[in-house]
Amino acid sequence: MNKTTSLATTVTLCLALTMTACSNSNSDEGGGKAAGDGKQITLKVLRSWPQPVYSGYFDEVIKEYEQSHPNIKIQAEAIYDETLKDKMKVILGGSDVPDIFFSWGSEYAQKYIRAGVVKDVSSYLENDPAWKNSFIPSALKSYQYEGKTYGIPLRLLGKFFVYNKEIFAKHQLQEPKTYDEFMKLCETLKNAGVTPIAYGQQDIWASIHYETAFNLMMVNPEVRAKDYNYKTGEWTNPGYVDALKKFKELQDKGYFNSNVNTTPADMALQSFLAGKSAMYYSYSEEFPQMVEAMGDNWDVFPMPPMEGEDGDLKSIVGGADGFVVSSESKHPDEAIDFLKFLTSKANAEKMVKMNTWQSSVIGAVNKETSFPQNVKAMQLLLDRGVNEWLDVQINSKLVDVYWTSAAPLMEGFKSPEDIMKEVQQVAKEVKELK
Repeated sequence: MNKTTSLATTVTLCLALTMTACSNSNSDEGGGKAAGDGKQITLKVLRSWPQPVYSGYFDEVIKEYEQSHPNIKIQAEAIYDETLKDKMKVILGGSDVPDIFFSWGSEYAQKYIRAGVVKDVSSYLENDPAWKNSFIPSALKSYQYEGKTYGIPLRLLGKFFVYNKEIFAKHQLQEPKTYDEFMKLCETLKNAGVTPIAYGQQDIWASIHYETAFNLMMVNPEVRAKDYNYKTGEWTNPGYVDALKKFKELQDKGYFNSNVNTTPADMALQSFLAGKSAMYYSYSEEFPQMVEAMGDNWDVFPMPPMEGEDGDLKSIVGGADGFVVSSESKHPDEAIDFLKFLTSKANAEKMVKMNTWQSSVIGAVNKETSFPQNVKAMQLLLDRGVNEWLDVQINSKLVDVYWTSAAPLMEGFKSPEDIMKEVQQVAKEVKELK
């Protein structure tokens, strides 16, 4: 996902979709039919990433696939994220639905699943255990719903603190292993006249990454699972208030730069790249910018665990993106065959090399295909697992409360308690609407 993505534009998806999609079963017929039985067919693919720097990889993979499958033509279209979301609402209500289309995981994909517009691909994976087991488990989990799998992950992104090695060395600092160590590190930097963390939340998605991490650590996993489900969420656990207090504390103690509400996220990143701050909470898609601007003068560590808390102290904030197959597709076997080709180990490694991306395929990011910091980050994602960004886990109306509350929280106009009362009220309204 190129920035954590707003779900607000998809709130009305289930209402907008025509019922024709729901007339088809979501379960496949078992798969197994060889792709390409001699009949000429066209597979329509709608993807994200239209930038020319990324398109070369897809063009090359499509060309190779068509050469080995002369009866199959891949008709691909690439659209920017925001445009793609709007277009999907239109085309899913019509008759010209792509066979394969891009989707983020978790609640975003589940809107499609509940509306019956994407195909259950479970049996394809079960019939090819080597393919199924090639994915990082947390990436595949992003597309699972009620025991079935409805999508194929292409990438897996994680959220890490990146730090300036020269600044750390100058002040004799080490990567923190606990959150207490992290706070002491920030205090040392501040006292030395160094901005500890570059942060900008003019782009409202930025705050959700910190809030995801603190919720993850400070609220029991069973409680979070219940609350994140729009059917059962109550949001009364005091851990949510404590999580917002921890977030606000970073500003109150002076560990962020000034004027965070008017600072764009990209500007905060550029400040870090220029050596004006010691750390930046970055998602791994941004890593190539570190390489270009800083060479090897940077490294990564995950959000340090808060000892003594009742939540998940292991998982890393992140998320998968990839593709789903339309339940309206007349060529589901061929669609799956193409996705299997796209996510093969060889093509996953090619994607990492050509696009400097993070792959959902185990081992595709390695010392031959990528730089050391990315290899380190991907190993952490594999070892520790991923807990997805809050704004793809919860209902979009709840996301709006979190997003619109970040600025007044930092300004002191809203307390954590005020914000969670709003969340609780909206959670009640969401349950009544469903």
